[in-house]
Amino acid sequence: MKEFELQVHVDGKPYPVEFSPENVRSGKSIQTYPDDVLIATFPKCGTTWVRHIICQLMLEDYDPRPGKELFVYSPMIECDGKEVIDRTPRPRILKSHMTYGDYPKNPVAKRILVVRNPKDTLVSSFKMASNAKWPNYAGLTFDIFFDLFMEGKYAYGCYFEYHKDWIDQLKEHDMLLLKYEDMVKDLKTATVQIGEFLGGRAAEIVENPEKLGDVVEASTFKSMKEDQSRWIEGFLKDQQQFVRKGTPRDWKNYLNKEQSDRVDQKFKEVFKGTMAANWWQEEMKWED
Repeated sequence: MKEFELQVHVDGKPYPVEFSPENVRSGKSIQTYPDDVLIATFPKCGTTWVRHIICQLMLEDYDPRPGKELFVYSPMIECDGKEVIDRTPRPRILKSHMTYGDYPKNPVAKRILVVRNPKDTLVSSFKMASNAKWPNYAGLTFDIFFDLFMEGKYAYGCYFEYHKDWIDQLKEHDMLLLKYEDMVKDLKTATVQIGEFLGGRAAEIVENPEKLGDVVEASTFKSMKEDQSRWIEGFLKDQQQFVRKGTPRDWKNYLNKEQSDRVDQKFKEVFKGTMAANWWQEEMKWED
């Protein structure tokens, strides 16, 4: 069977194989500022969605388009590296999938953790991996990817341990927790939460019904599926499939019962006794 190399290890931690170790290391050493907004997610848990909302709320000149995509306004710390981050105008909206231990710290910077149930995260990750241009991903089937994901051998390692690590910090730090599924159910309320948490210009916008309505409308999945060349550049075979469905329980179209049970068991083992122990009961159950 073909071996799929989907990770490179930098200082003992897994990162996507296409990342530069130099950028990863320099990204971990960036200086952070009180007006930074730091967005933490595991891949495919709503990063682009939340960044797009935040950019609308905070940046007057925000207009993502080919040549000035979302990642130009809101760079990725470990992918872009310190040189790019240092050139980014403040206030900076920075994204990362790094574990809590590696994430740059600032006691007063705004931190937002976005989470999504593991089954839909797994499927969304597979869809992006199978759409990637990189030769390392060629021939990847869902069953093979499922095992790689469950064994922590895809991209940033173990979904479960990543979230356990971040969730353990929620009681100790002022962070906004957003659940992807809650945003799907009520995008307006989630946008207001984000604006009130950020304060300043963002809070003023969500207090204005007309301006709030504009942000919400521009952040629906229907709107975000339009013109997808404004989000990222270059690494997908089909750019229009970067924002795909966003529908909870899409995993039922891919996982079999044995795979579903395996995720359930891992979830129970890792999150027992944590605030996440009872999350996503409806979204993850096998029965429709």
